[in-house]
Amino acid sequence: MTKRLCIIGSSGFSREVMDVGAAVGYDMFCFADSGSNVDELVGFPVHDDEPETIAALAADGWHFAIGIGGPRLRKKVAEKMADCHFPALIHPGATFGVSQRERIGDIPGIFIAAGVRMTNNIDLGPHCLLNLNVTVGHDTILEPYSAAMPGVNISGNVHVGEGAYLGTGSSVIHGGNDAKLLIGAFATIGAGAVVVRDVEPGVTAVGMPAKPLVRA
Repeated sequence: MTKRLCIIGSSGFSREVMDVGAAVGYDMFCFADSGSNVDELVGFPVHDDEPETIAALAADGWHFAIGIGGPRLRKKVAEKMADCHFPALIHPGATFGVSQRERIGDIPGIFIAAGVRMTNNIDLGPHCLLNLNVTVGHDTILEPYSAAMPGVNISGNVHVGEGAYLGTGSSVIHGGNDAKLLIGAFATIGAGAVVVRDVEPGVTAVGMPAKPLVRA
């Protein structure tokens, strides 16, 4: 039976989502892009030889994935398409500690790329994104829509808030014995930054050690 995946987005990342989809057995793909008008998402035409609508594809049994890296837009798309089926896309080249793969199960919309390594006792929320070669240590929580870009290292006992974005090559140091190190909701960690203390919600932190970005 043909497995069909419609990817929302048309950027380079959306093609990487297709790579993982192919690796887990999907053999038919299409790409859909609503531009910036998310409110008109359901019903916009799909870029295909025979354009259809998202609603028609869903009724025909297609699965969906979000090929958008930005957490806020990922959340808007997921909420707008709440009635669609978003499978967990987990590359077979990702590796897991004892019972961790079973712990993840089939959380809707999660994306785990090739080379990701997770140890154990780690919780993910729906639509989390772990890009190429991300490592996640024990007792970490990643809330819905959080995103770790290629090469991110998250040490153990860390709590990554909803929609937080960890830039390429950034590192988050181990939380303490009494409390997890916290990265607040929709915070942004700059590429290459090293987080050694809590980051407040909505803050952009950069540097080594990471500090809030002060704008002129």
